[in-house]
Parts: sequence; structure tokens; C-alpha cells
Amino acid sequence: TKNNSYIIHNPIPRVFGVFMNQSNAPVLANKEVRQALNMSVNRDRIIKDILFNYGIAIDSPLPVSSSTKDSSTIKYDVEGAKSLLAKNGWTINSNDILEKKLGSNRQTIEFSIETTDSPELKLIAEYIRKDWAELGVKVNIKVFEFGDLSQNIIKTRKYDSLLFGQIINKDLDLYAFWHSSQRNYPGLNIAMYVNSKTDKLLEEARSTYDDKMRMDINKSFEKTVKDDVPAIFLYSPEYIYIVANKIKGLDIESVANHSQRFYGIDKWYIETSDVWRVFTK
Repeated sequence: TKNNSYIIHNPIPRVFGVFMNQSNAPVLANKEVRQALNMSVNRDRIIKDILFNYGIAIDSPLPVSSSTKDSSTIKYDVEGAKSLLAKNGWTINSNDILEKKLGSNRQTIEFSIETTDSPELKLIAEYIRKDWAELGVKVNIKVFEFGDLSQNIIKTRKYDSLLFGQIINKDLDLYAFWHSSQRNYPGLNIAMYVNSKTDKLLEEARSTYDDKMRMDINKSFEKTVKDDVPAIFLYSPEYIYIVANKIKGLDIESVANHSQRFYGIDKWYIETSDVWRVFTK
């Protein structure tokens, strides 16, 4: 019951977002398009309606921790996104889709989002589609069974954009997800991201054992990636665990998967007893 238990909910080191494949969808190679898409996603509504508030909005390739659960830097600005696109020559055509004249041709902002058939991600894809439709962006949602998505879409990099999640390890090693050498399978750079500066930073982060130095390197990496907008980062989910009030000594601050809730179980206790002070020295 409510009086006999409480809920622990801490962020899981996972990053969910829409990862852009600019090679497959040339319209996404326009930086202002990616910026406008990033500005016009209502992350708070996704978290409230779909995740029931058990998630944290992010705009970074780094997962949040329980000590940095702050989404105040995320800018949701549909009008600003429209203005940015207009300044760069994008106008609404007769089909209510944004387009831009490129020489004798016209380019429209139309692309697909590929994702897996989980109920949560299908709903999120639909929410994002509606958000971007307000700008004049046409999004086609393509849903695949996980094995099919992995083997025939992700492995071959045949997607315009991918709504997917990354599981980040405890030491925040992001090399496999963002280094340019990892663009092709079995690498995990699903945004097909290439930047010599971030490559160097990722290599430096791997070669240091100094936690402070690695943190500084990751901050520089984060700043560069956020400026390049290779993906629209959405949220980190929260781990939910119901605990009886009588159980003490829990420390579930950094849980990467469900089994890790039992780390430190040897320190859990229910009862205490008085011990003479002489025996505690």
C-alpha cells in the first residue's frame, strides 16, 4: 500500500532519439532543417503522455544522471523553428510541405522515420510526426519487427532517420556510437556522424584514466555534437522500483539494467539492534 512502500525512480543511462542518416535523406544535410526539427519536438508532452512522467527530456548524446535531472536548457520553440526555415528560403508549397528552390529543382522536407514495433516507440513516432507537420514537414513512419529492423534496416543503413535507443556504459564510453570509424556495421554510429574534432576527443577520452579529464573531454564532445545536430535527442527513461518502507540501506543511484538493482544487497537490512559502543570501535 501507499503507506508501506515508496517508489524509487532514477534515470537509466540510455539515450533515445531520432538519428539522422543524411546520406539516405539529402534534405537532412541542411543544418537549419535539423535545427528546426530539434526546436519543434515537444519532449515534455512525450514524457507526460507516453512515459507517464517516468523519463527525462534531453538534448544531448550524454545520458542524464540522478544528480543532473534538469531539462531547463531544452528550447521548444515552434515559431522560432518556422522563422529559421523561412530565413533560409524554405516556403510552404501547394501540398502544405516546405520546399526550397535549388537551381532548376525544388527540394521538399519529406523523409521517413524507421523504428521498431514497440508500443512506446510507435506512439512517440506519431507524436513527433504531428509536431513536425506543424512546420510543414512530411514524415512517413515505417515500423519493423526488431529483428527485421536490425538486420535489414540498421545493418544496411537503409533509413532516412531512426527512432532508437542507445545503452551507454557506466564510464560513458561513446566511441562506438559516434566515432566516424563506426559508421558501418557492426559499428553503432547510426547517425553516420563524421567530425574529426569529435573523433579526436573520443580517442582521448578512451586513453585517459583521469575521471575529471574524461568529464571535461565529454563536455567538449557534447558541445560539438549539439551544435552539429546529427540527431534529435529526446529522453532518458527512468528506472522504477517499488520498495517496502521497512527495507533500509538501499543505494540504487546508477542502474543500467534491471539486475543491477541488487548490487549492494549485502547492505540491505530490516532490523537493527543496540550494540555496546566498545564493540563498534
